[in-house]
Formats: sequence, C-alpha cells, structure tokens
Amino acid sequence: MGSAEFAKTLPTVPTIVLPIEKNIPFIPLMILPYMASSYFFWIVFFWVKNRQQLTLLRDRMLFIVTIAGLVFIVFPLKQSFYRPESENIIFKLLFRLLSLADSPFNQAPSLHVALCILHGRLVLWRFIGIVRYLLLALLALIAISTPLVYQHHSIDVVTGAALGFLSLLIFREKKMKVS
Repeated sequence: MGSAEFAKTLPTVPTIVLPIEKNIPFIPLMILPYMASSYFFWIVFFWVKNRQQLTLLRDRMLFIVTIAGLVFIVFPLKQSFYRPESENIIFKLLFRLLSLADSPFNQAPSLHVALCILHGRLVLWRFIGIVRYLLLALLALIAISTPLVYQHHSIDVVTGAALGFLSLLIFREKKMKVS
C-alpha cells in the first residue's frame, strides 16, 4: 500500500495552511510547468557525464524519495484548497491527468520542489550560457507552480526545498583524482 492509500484510510489527515496562503491565486496555466517535472525526472539521467555522477544522482534521488515517503506515512498532510475547474479544455485535461496520478495527500515535503533543487544542481554541472538559465528558470517555475495549481501548501514547498538541499549536503561530489 502506498503512502497516499495509507493516508486515505486514516480517520483524519491534518493540513497546515498559513493565513497568507488564502491570497495565493489559482493559475491554471501553471499546470504546464508542474507537469513538466515528469520530463526532468527522466531526462536528468541522460545529462550525467560519467558513472560517478550517475551514482551520485541515484543516491540523492533515492534519499529524497525514501525520506519523503517515510514522512508521508509518519506525518501525512492533506491539500485543503478546492481547485476550481478550468475553462480551457487542455488545462482541464491536464488537471484530470494530475488527479489520476497525484493525490491530495503526500504533501510535505514536496517531491517536485526537492527534485527541482537536485535537478538544478545537475543543470549547473552540465550546461553553460543561455541554456543553463532557461533550464533553471523552468525548474523555478516548476517549484513555484506547486502552490499555484493548488497541489501544495507553503509548508510543502519549504520542506521540499530543505530535503533537496539536505540531499546535496549529505551526498557530496567527490573530487576526481588527477594523476
């Protein structure tokens, strides 16, 4: 049983919402960067340059997913905002796909945000110039989109960022020995 399925069986699942979050607008267009995170999850494996970087990426991703999964089970949280129906047929379809793949549980830490931190580090490794800045901007949009599509609350974004940075601190890059 997954953590979301487990949370569904609980009599109550809390939510943590800051009063200021009531002012966060729902922006249907932000479903595009939110869904783009799926592509990053797979494509980053093709951006590594060698076995050492692949191992580092694997370790960091496993750490993030494992810690988040444990937190989802031990301290489940629920998204509490009602998501309005979008008028745009494409956005409506994308939100339906989202509801099939992503539950209102599994909130903190946000995996989208944690993986954006990790992928951002990889973008800094791999790319230069305008491509680097465009990819970093897309990753920032993915992280920002999480509350704007009413999929995550502020606590989820903050804890997701903390988990992403923690993975970078725990699993450090090893210097290559020069002979």
